[in-house]
Amino acid sequence: MPPAESGFTAISYRWGDERVKGELEMRNVYAEGGVHIAEEYCVKELPQSTLDMLLELYETGRIKGKWFWIDYLSLDQSNVSEKSAQVKRMGTVFELALEVLVYTGPAVPSTQLAMTFWKALERTFEALPRRGQDGELILYSHEELLGHTFTTWASLEWKALQEHLTRPYFRRLWVIQEVVLAQNATYIWGNYALSALEIALFVDWDLRSNLSMLLYQHDSSCWFSVKMVSEVVFLRRYRTVENRDWIGVLSLVVWSCDGAYTTDPRHRIYGVLGLLYGDDIGIVPDYSPENTVCDVYTDATKRSLATATSFDIMYGAGIGWEQNYVGLPSWVPDFTTTLSHRPGKHLKAGIGGSDESAKPLSFDGDDLVLSGCVLDSITSLQDFTGPHPVSGAVVEVQDDPYTEWYLSTAIEIAKSVHPAPWSDAFFDSFWRTLTFNSITSAETELGQDSPAEYGRTFASLDVVRASGIRAGTVVDAVTNFQRERFLTTAMESGSKHTVCITGPGMVVLAPRLTEIGDVAAVCLGARAPFVLRATDFEKDGKKVYRFVGTGYAHELNDGIHIAASKATLESIVIR
Repeated sequence: MPPAESGFTAISYRWGDERVKGELEMRNVYAEGGVHIAEEYCVKELPQSTLDMLLELYETGRIKGKWFWIDYLSLDQSNVSEKSAQVKRMGTVFELALEVLVYTGPAVPSTQLAMTFWKALERTFEALPRRGQDGELILYSHEELLGHTFTTWASLEWKALQEHLTRPYFRRLWVIQEVVLAQNATYIWGNYALSALEIALFVDWDLRSNLSMLLYQHDSSCWFSVKMVSEVVFLRRYRTVENRDWIGVLSLVVWSCDGAYTTDPRHRIYGVLGLLYGDDIGIVPDYSPENTVCDVYTDATKRSLATATSFDIMYGAGIGWEQNYVGLPSWVPDFTTTLSHRPGKHLKAGIGGSDESAKPLSFDGDDLVLSGCVLDSITSLQDFTGPHPVSGAVVEVQDDPYTEWYLSTAIEIAKSVHPAPWSDAFFDSFWRTLTFNSITSAETELGQDSPAEYGRTFASLDVVRASGIRAGTVVDAVTNFQRERFLTTAMESGSKHTVCITGPGMVVLAPRLTEIGDVAAVCLGARAPFVLRATDFEKDGKKVYRFVGTGYAHELNDGIHIAASKATLESIVIR
């Protein structure tokens, strides 16, 4: 690789099928101190798709006459020692590059239509008013967007755009840090290209119109492409020196890369190290067979918990979710699965008193010891084992039979201990628990602390009207956009959680695999309550628990319980 001052282009791409090989004749030049010493010719075997990409980039002039860096030719992938050493330097390579070419794949028949439609969307949103007279962000319904773009739900333009955002490139973990760290990035579809600034426009379009839902109807896998584009834009925008203490930390970057494809599960930690600041937290890549996936994940989680001021990395852990690696301690996330809901920073279940940053913890081998309060046992929960509708049969979440089933069963469970009609306070607590008290991107941009219209939107639903929990209450009219947004938020939480009731009647949104007899706990420094399962073991006279996962109960928010129970805090051992 040439020195940084001479400038070079780095290529971010997907290898493709390594079993189909091609050959490239290369000239190796050896120099010392800038003096040409010798040269030799050799033939390099590489995936045919990689060779085709290089030929295309050369023919279109993107790498012709330039120094360029490509991992398949620059690194010895078969050498474990070199691979372990070079992985930590990958971020630096893409940071130093004058330009990063993001090769998503060759052009196909629909590429021109997709790129033309992208430009049309750009003109459309630029022309649409962004804010109303009251300063609030103007949100456009799908019907309005279709009208402004002169398209329909079935128009080929939407399918073409979806096809180009769901290419395999957009599922690869390594490319996230490659694009985020780039000074300048250009996305390439054959002869067509969009800059990183143009790609970033998609996030704004989605914020203003929930545009991604129009793409889901053609291919549900588009959710990850939208997520990846959004995460890359977020990290490129906010990964600054000023934000290094919350953007450049392991807990955030592993969540940002959640769901991405990787050939080696250890990449889920090692493949994001370039996004950390400074000397990170001491993780040294080691691809030797002796260093197992469980070893890598446990070590990374310990280091993150010990150095961070929050439990952020632990929010993805727990036996209450589906797992691939059963040998992990229950408090260590299985990063090969889709991580669960991460509590917003506005939540403060275990944060209160004079020291809001307190997060007392220690390790005893692979046992985690926390300070907190074990509260009530769970006595009833939704039954997902019996017959119920399957989600995804229709595009619109408000028309999905599963949505009605989930909400109606949640209401009935709550009614068993809170007969209808409900008070305003309990109704508010219930819908906030259903949504994990989430704040959408629009509210975040407007600086709002809670969802503005979720309460009245929930009250307007047919399933709520039929339940009688708001009898006699005048229901405000809401738009389809508001209804869709509330239900999307609620069902995002509901896809992985179950609504539970504790002995005293508290409503808890808990991990899907929660069982009756599990307990809710509030731990000092945690933003949301934890669900724990007792074991038959004890340590130093203390009951040992397994971590089921992170839940939410509105009654436990704002540090109310911690502030009132300082004298009853105890050491909680989690194995």
